Amino acid sequence: MLEPEGCMIGYPQQNNNTDFNYLNNLFRLDCEAADELCIRHSLVNLMAMIIKGGVKSFLWTFAFEPLSIEGTFGFGSTCQSVVERSSVHYDCGCIITEDGELVQYTNNEPNSQLNVPAIYAVYFSTFGAMAWHLLLFNESVRNLHGPILSPSAIADNTPTGQMGRNSLRAKVCHFVRARLFSVFNFLAIRSNQDDACILLNCCFERMAYLTVDQRNSWIKSIYQDFESKLNAEKNYQNEVFYPIYQQLVEYKTYANQLQLQSQIQFDLQRYTSQMPVTVQTIHFKTEMYNPKNAHLSLRVLQQFIDSTEFLSMTKHIYELSQFYLLLHQTYAQLIEREKIWNITLKELHDRAKEHLSNFTCWHRRNEAKIIWILLCKKMILP
Repeated sequence: MLEPEGCMIGYPQQNNNTDFNYLNNLFRLDCEAADELCIRHSLVNLMAMIIKGGVKSFLWTFAFEPLSIEGTFGFGSTCQSVVERSSVHYDCGCIITEDGELVQYTNNEPNSQLNVPAIYAVYFSTFGAMAWHLLLFNESVRNLHGPILSPSAIADNTPTGQMGRNSLRAKVCHFVRARLFSVFNFLAIRSNQDDACILLNCCFERMAYLTVDQRNSWIKSIYQDFESKLNAEKNYQNEVFYPIYQQLVEYKTYANQLQLQSQIQFDLQRYTSQMPVTVQTIHFKTEMYNPKNAHLSLRVLQQFIDSTEFLSMTKHIYELSQFYLLLHQTYAQLIEREKIWNITLKELHDRAKEHLSNFTCWHRRNEAKIIWILLCKKMILP
């Protein structure tokens, strides 16, 4: 870490276009991008806490012995099957949507005890550990590409996937880095980058502390049965993430006090920290999964909240039904079936305008007005 050019595998050399990748660029000595520096600092702290926790932790396995994960259940994955190079890979069950939602591998009951935003801390930890494996081991690409990570996902040919250049190493590095930036940004969106850093680093420290405590049997290097994985995920959310999340304000206050240079700055910081906070849906969902509310019967509410994206489609039912009537009733009065392929939208628009203007009674004029609005909207005409 102190001499990346000499010690890190694939560290960017001058004119090295083949293995150019953004994961190595995080550790360039001239790196100045604020978000990249935040992630670099968090990765360094993650490695320190992995070493502190030792071989007992699954994070050690991801960082130093990833091949041991093959044939076991991946921590944080929503797959109910073991990680296999010829079947389901670890990343197949670690998908976050563009809206920051966790995608379940199947449509059945959730196969993970973790929820947003705790899952962000988990994926930063596991993919961060794999990032270190890529940075420090010569055989890292062979260990991850295929046995642990999906070759088809890494070989993505979309413009985003092509950022990894042509070499396999560059593509694997970009694949891992993209997931680090994704979960970090979703955490930062909820507040800011400083809060995301504090939350992540405190989770790393808390995880290391629990790992060295022999009483926490739920922390294992690998999970060979599904129930032990679910139990570990539940304990991570209850004993690592939410205790840190609940104390985040205190950690922020302490960090700010270390940085403030005058009493005026301290008073201003204390004033702003006491200002009301706007509670949004994401905050409500976070608290809904808080272990302190486990005694409440929230199952129906949780399922409803998790289905809001699907339920949002129902708002289009009325307009779709009106458009259906428009097609089958109004258009039938404007054009014969055999001429449908030859008429232009402009001609159809003019016919409809003339036809609807002939209505005289009130209810027919009102109906004509509604149909005209629908006609213009669906035909995208003025």
